[in-house]
Amino acid sequence: IASQRAAPAPVRDVMAAGRAQHTAAGLALSLERAGAGAMSPLHERLQSLELPALFLAGEHDARYRATAAELARCVRGAKHAAVEGCGHAPHLENPAAFVGILTAFAAQHAPHRPRTEP
Repeated sequence: IASQRAAPAPVRDVMAAGRAQHTAAGLALSLERAGAGAMSPLHERLQSLELPALFLAGEHDARYRATAAELARCVRGAKHAAVEGCGHAPHLENPAAFVGILTAFAAQHAPHRPRTEP
């Protein structure tokens, strides 16, 4: 959450409002069903993917940067990237950089279509 202090005030307000709605029971259920170790790893199945893949994590989120790199090694031709100046919520903390990375990746993998005039 420390890295989220750099997010614009309206974004921080939205994140804080969302956290304020959490309940202890809801958080416990989330960790029980979707937390680390709750689901079986699917790394071996990733090898069968035949599509462009990009794994993103915030620059300051060392754990998920390492996971993104590990997952990218499982998919042929996959890429991983760190979103500058972010922690665990790069899509909120630095949306411009997040979208920039996604846009560049999508442009590299978009099918070429000739431009037609209207």
